[in-house]
Amino acid sequence: ALRTAINQWNRVTCTVTTLQIFMAIKRPAELVRIIGSLASPAGTANLASGQTVTRFRGTETSDGTQRTVSARLWNPAFMQMALGRSVNNSQNDPGLTASQVAKAYQAVTGKTTHTYTVSHDGFDAVIAHIREATARGLPVPIGRSWGSGGHELLVTRVVGDRLYMDNPQGTEDSITIGELRSVLWSANVVEL
Repeated sequence: ALRTAINQWNRVTCTVTTLQIFMAIKRPAELVRIIGSLASPAGTANLASGQTVTRFRGTETSDGTQRTVSARLWNPAFMQMALGRSVNNSQNDPGLTASQVAKAYQAVTGKTTHTYTVSHDGFDAVIAHIREATARGLPVPIGRSWGSGGHELLVTRVVGDRLYMDNPQGTEDSITIGELRSVLWSANVVEL
Protein backbone atom coordinates (compact mmCIF):
# COMPACT_ATOMS: atom_id res chain seq x y z
CA ALA A 1 0.00 0.00 0.00
CA LEU A 2 2.88 2.40 0.75
CA ARG A 3 4.27 2.25 -2.76
CA THR A 4 0.91 3.04 -4.35
CA ALA A 5 -0.06 5.81 -1.92
CA ILE A 6 3.20 7.74 -2.39
CA ASN A 7 3.31 8.22 -6.13
CA GLN A 8 4.80 10.86 -8.42
CA TRP A 9 2.10 10.34 -11.06
CA ASN A 10 2.85 12.52 -14.11
CA ARG A 11 5.43 14.82 -12.50
CA VAL A 12 9.22 14.70 -12.84
CA THR A 13 9.65 14.21 -9.11
CA CYS A 14 10.90 10.63 -8.80
CA THR A 15 13.83 11.75 -6.64
CA VAL A 16 11.82 13.56 -3.97
CA THR A 17 8.99 11.01 -4.15
CA THR A 18 11.63 8.38 -3.40
CA LEU A 19 12.76 10.56 -0.47
CA GLN A 20 9.17 10.62 0.80
CA ILE A 21 9.02 6.79 0.58
CA PHE A 22 12.39 6.59 2.40
CA MET A 23 11.01 8.76 5.21
CA ALA A 24 7.80 6.71 5.41
CA ILE A 25 9.94 3.59 5.92
CA LYS A 26 12.66 4.97 8.21
CA ARG A 27 11.21 8.07 9.92
CA PRO A 28 7.41 8.09 9.58
CA ALA A 29 6.77 10.48 12.49
CA GLU A 30 9.16 13.03 10.99
CA LEU A 31 7.49 12.65 7.59
CA VAL A 32 4.09 13.39 9.14
CA ARG A 33 5.50 16.37 11.07
CA ILE A 34 7.00 17.91 7.93
CA ILE A 35 3.86 17.39 5.85
CA GLY A 36 1.74 18.82 8.68
CA SER A 37 3.96 21.90 8.77
CA LEU A 38 3.73 22.29 4.98
CA ALA A 39 -0.08 22.05 5.29
CA SER A 40 -0.21 24.65 8.07
CA PRO A 41 -1.16 28.28 7.39
CA ALA A 42 2.55 29.24 7.54
CA GLY A 43 3.44 26.54 4.99
CA THR A 44 7.00 26.06 6.23
CA ALA A 45 8.78 23.19 7.94
CA ASN A 46 12.04 23.21 9.82
CA LEU A 47 14.23 20.27 8.83
CA ALA A 48 16.69 18.20 10.86
CA SER A 49 19.59 20.00 9.15
CA GLY A 50 18.32 23.39 10.33
CA GLN A 51 17.12 24.32 6.84
CA THR A 52 13.56 25.36 6.14
CA VAL A 53 11.38 24.01 3.35
CA THR A 54 8.41 26.04 2.09
CA ARG A 55 5.15 24.90 0.58
CA PHE A 56 4.82 25.55 -3.13
CA ARG A 57 2.00 28.02 -3.73
CA GLY A 58 -1.28 26.30 -4.66
CA THR A 59 -0.32 22.75 -3.67
CA GLU A 60 -2.59 22.82 -0.62
CA THR A 61 -5.54 22.37 -3.01
CA SER A 62 -6.14 20.05 -5.96
CA ASP A 63 -3.60 20.48 -8.75
CA GLY A 64 -5.32 18.36 -11.38
CA THR A 65 -3.20 15.26 -10.69
CA GLN A 66 -4.07 12.07 -8.86
CA ARG A 67 -1.34 12.74 -6.29
CA THR A 68 -2.32 12.52 -2.66
CA VAL A 69 -2.34 15.70 -0.59
CA SER A 70 0.93 14.65 1.04
CA ALA A 71 2.64 14.12 -2.33
CA ARG A 72 1.30 17.45 -3.65
CA LEU A 73 2.74 19.24 -0.62
CA TRP A 74 6.03 17.32 -0.37
CA ASN A 75 7.23 16.96 -3.96
CA PRO A 76 7.34 20.55 -5.26
CA ALA A 77 8.55 21.90 -1.90
CA PHE A 78 11.52 19.53 -1.88
CA MET A 79 12.24 19.98 -5.59
CA GLN A 80 12.48 23.73 -4.97
CA MET A 81 14.71 23.23 -1.93
CA ALA A 82 17.07 20.77 -3.69
CA LEU A 83 17.32 22.85 -6.87
CA GLY A 84 17.78 26.07 -4.90
CA ARG A 85 15.31 27.90 -7.11
CA SER A 86 11.66 28.07 -8.00
CA VAL A 87 10.00 25.27 -9.97
CA ASN A 88 6.73 25.41 -11.86
CA ASN A 89 5.29 22.13 -10.49
CA SER A 90 4.68 20.65 -13.95
CA GLN A 91 5.75 17.66 -16.02
CA ASN A 92 8.51 19.87 -17.46
CA ASP A 93 10.51 20.55 -14.30
CA PRO A 94 14.09 19.24 -14.42
CA GLY A 95 15.06 16.15 -12.45
CA LEU A 96 17.71 16.22 -9.74
CA THR A 97 21.34 15.18 -10.04
CA ALA A 98 22.84 12.67 -7.59
CA SER A 99 24.44 15.52 -5.61
CA GLN A 100 21.11 17.39 -5.43
CA VAL A 101 19.46 14.18 -4.21
CA ALA A 102 22.12 13.92 -1.49
CA LYS A 103 21.41 17.54 -0.52
CA ALA A 104 17.71 16.74 -0.07
CA TYR A 105 18.39 13.63 2.04
CA GLN A 106 20.90 15.50 4.21
CA ALA A 107 18.45 18.36 4.72
CA VAL A 108 15.54 16.18 5.77
CA THR A 109 17.49 13.66 7.89
CA GLY A 110 20.27 15.88 9.20
CA LYS A 111 22.65 13.02 8.43
CA THR A 112 25.59 12.73 6.05
CA THR A 113 24.62 11.26 2.71
CA HIS A 114 27.33 9.68 0.58
CA THR A 115 27.01 9.77 -3.20
CA TYR A 116 28.58 6.96 -5.19
CA THR A 117 28.63 7.08 -8.98
CA VAL A 118 29.50 4.40 -11.50
CA SER A 119 31.57 6.91 -13.48
CA HIS A 120 33.74 7.78 -10.46
CA ASP A 121 33.64 4.76 -8.13
CA GLY A 122 32.95 1.92 -10.58
CA PHE A 123 29.92 -0.34 -10.84
CA ASP A 124 31.14 -3.05 -8.44
CA ALA A 125 31.92 -0.52 -5.70
CA VAL A 126 28.48 1.09 -6.03
CA ILE A 127 26.81 -2.33 -5.79
CA ALA A 128 28.93 -3.14 -2.72
CA HIS A 129 27.69 0.06 -1.02
CA ILE A 130 24.08 -0.81 -1.90
CA ARG A 131 24.48 -4.34 -0.51
CA GLU A 132 26.11 -3.14 2.70
CA ALA A 133 23.52 -0.43 3.39
CA THR A 134 20.47 -2.59 2.65
CA ALA A 135 21.93 -5.38 4.83
CA ARG A 136 21.88 -2.82 7.68
CA GLY A 137 18.23 -2.02 6.91
CA LEU A 138 18.92 1.23 5.07
CA PRO A 139 16.99 1.72 1.82
CA VAL A 140 19.22 3.18 -0.91
CA PRO A 141 18.03 5.60 -3.61
CA ILE A 142 19.60 4.83 -6.98
CA GLY A 143 19.68 6.81 -10.21
CA ARG A 144 19.56 4.91 -13.47
CA SER A 145 18.86 5.39 -17.13
CA TRP A 146 15.18 4.94 -17.93
CA GLY A 147 13.80 5.24 -21.44
CA SER A 148 15.30 8.38 -22.97
CA GLY A 149 16.13 9.91 -19.57
CA GLY A 150 16.71 8.88 -16.00
CA HIS A 151 14.73 7.64 -13.01
CA GLU A 152 15.24 7.28 -9.26
CA LEU A 153 14.14 4.18 -7.34
CA LEU A 154 14.57 3.10 -3.73
CA VAL A 155 16.40 -0.21 -3.24
CA THR A 156 14.89 -1.82 -0.15
CA ARG A 157 16.70 -5.16 -0.21
CA VAL A 158 19.17 -7.29 -2.13
CA VAL A 159 18.58 -11.04 -2.26
CA GLY A 160 21.32 -12.98 -4.02
CA ASP A 161 21.90 -11.14 -7.28
CA ARG A 162 18.47 -9.42 -7.37
CA LEU A 163 17.69 -5.91 -6.12
CA TYR A 164 14.13 -5.12 -5.00
CA MET A 165 13.03 -1.50 -5.30
CA ASP A 166 10.10 0.74 -4.56
CA ASN A 167 9.40 2.63 -7.76
CA PRO A 168 7.91 6.09 -7.11
CA GLN A 169 5.52 5.36 -9.97
CA GLY A 170 3.63 3.07 -7.60
CA THR A 171 5.12 -0.40 -8.11
CA GLU A 172 7.69 -2.72 -6.62
CA ASP A 173 10.32 -3.54 -9.21
CA SER A 174 13.28 -5.89 -9.23
CA ILE A 175 16.33 -6.23 -11.40
CA THR A 176 19.37 -8.48 -11.40
CA ILE A 177 22.80 -7.02 -10.82
CA GLY A 178 23.73 -8.13 -14.34
CA GLU A 179 20.77 -6.26 -15.83
CA LEU A 180 21.58 -3.18 -13.75
CA ARG A 181 25.21 -3.05 -14.97
CA SER A 182 24.42 -1.13 -18.17
CA VAL A 183 21.88 1.31 -16.65
CA LEU A 184 23.05 2.23 -13.12
CA TRP A 185 24.34 5.78 -12.62
CA SER A 186 24.49 6.42 -8.90
CA ALA A 187 23.52 5.50 -5.35
CA ASN A 188 23.11 7.67 -2.25
CA VAL A 189 23.70 6.13 1.19
CA VAL A 190 22.30 8.00 4.20
CA GLU A 191 24.23 7.41 7.43
CA LEU A 192 21.25 7.02 9.79
